[in-house]
Amino acid sequence: MGKTWQPQDHKKFAREAKLGKTYYYIVNLSPRAGAWEDKQLYSEVVFDGHAAFTGTPTANGYSAATLCLQYGPIYEDQPRGIRNAAVAAPQVAGPLSQGYEGVLDHAEIRGLEKQVADSSDPRTRRRFL
Repeated sequence: MGKTWQPQDHKKFAREAKLGKTYYYIVNLSPRAGAWEDKQLYSEVVFDGHAAFTGTPTANGYSAATLCLQYGPIYEDQPRGIRNAAVAAPQVAGPLSQGYEGVLDHAEIRGLEKQVADSSDPRTRRRFL
C-alpha cells in the first residue's frame, strides 16, 4: 500500500514529490453529467518541471502543493476498482449478435436519398462572413 497525502499535507507532498513519477487523484462526477457514467474516476499526473522561484515540482502549470490542495488526496499507487478518466467508457448498449446485418427496406432508402437531395449543395451555399 503506497502513501496517501491529504490536502492538509500539501507542503509535505511538495517536498516528497519526485519528477517523472506518476501520482493519482480521484475525481467525483456529478450524476447529472451522465447517469450511465461511473461515479468516480481517477486521473494521473506526472511532474515534469520545477517552479522558477520555489523549486517545487510542477505539472501542467500546477505546483505539487496546489495540486494536492485542489484535487487531494493524492495517491502514490493506482486506485483499484476505479476507471482512468483518460480511458473510453464501457459500451452502454448491448453488443450486436454474431452475423447481424442492418438491412434497409425501400422506404428507408428512399427517405435517405431524399435527405441527400434536399440538403444544401456546398458549391451553391452562401458564404458566411
